[in-house]
Amino acid sequence: MSRLRSGAATCTCGWSSWMVPATPAGCRCFPDAERMVAAGHRADERRRRYIVAHAALRQVLQAYVHISAADLVFATSRFGKPRAVLPRLPPIHFSLSHGRRRCLIGIARGGDVGVDIEPIDRRGDISSMAIAVLSESEHARWRALSPCAQRSSLLRTC
Repeated sequence: MSRLRSGAATCTCGWSSWMVPATPAGCRCFPDAERMVAAGHRADERRRRYIVAHAALRQVLQAYVHISAADLVFATSRFGKPRAVLPRLPPIHFSLSHGRRRCLIGIARGGDVGVDIEPIDRRGDISSMAIAVLSESEHARWRALSPCAQRSSLLRTC
């Protein structure tokens, strides 16, 4: 677990993010249902990324809620967003994104959090991406930035 802790970055907005190298971690901590989801990925690389990212998520969450990774239970909202089922504990919000060689995990106690990994060379209309990923208040602040600042603020790199 110490390897994962070293990747934490806490922001002044009250959430933490974890950039985790996508190396095989196995799925010993997965319940049968999650193993079936992983097995449903036909491409070996996609299946491996799913396993690594979801195992890392369980390891990071166990550090916050002090429940073993194998005992964590997840449900989905009516919109399909996953959430941890934590009886008798304050809610914890998380977001998971995984790409070719990294997964990014965002954790928040006070409200929703969202993270996304995109290729740095991504081209296209940055405005449509901003509309899709930013809340209304975030989008209003983003629109007030110069075009150069808009791009760099939306596509931060680690």
